[in-house]
Amino acid sequence: MAKWVCEQCGSPFVRDKSGSRPVRFCGVGCYRDWRKTAGPLPGCFRPGNVPWTKGRKGIHLSPATEFKKGESNKRLPLGSERVRIDKNGAPRAFVKTGVRSWEMRAKVVWERHCGAIPAGMVIHHKDRNSLNDSIGNLEILTRAEHLNEHRAEIKSRNNWT
Repeated sequence: MAKWVCEQCGSPFVRDKSGSRPVRFCGVGCYRDWRKTAGPLPGCFRPGNVPWTKGRKGIHLSPATEFKKGESNKRLPLGSERVRIDKNGAPRAFVKTGVRSWEMRAKVVWERHCGAIPAGMVIHHKDRNSLNDSIGNLEILTRAEHLNEHRAEIKSRNNWT
């Protein structure tokens, strides 16, 4: 324990030196009073200083990434389609179904024609073309049936015996 003198009120106090705040004040009240009279800290924007952007209307710091005049905000409408590569390297088509939601096109096509997909079932492409989402090319299988359907391909891809 050390004996200190408060910089604001001048009264002595005892406090251990733990903590990140310097030992200069006897309490939070004296610290706050000192902050009110001390003014802004170094690095703070002081009253009377002029910001560097004053008078620079329409400043362009990165014109290559800004929207051009008349250009939209590039948000895609509902029903838009995108092709992405899945974790196995196969291309998959996705359809925008909400503001921030995308679903696989095969699932959307199946649900439109046949209703909801039951739990534990997956959609299988009969011709193995993951972009051919016509209803004639889709069938619904259990996960076990789907694994059996693709077992030979998985073994050859992973060099299993």
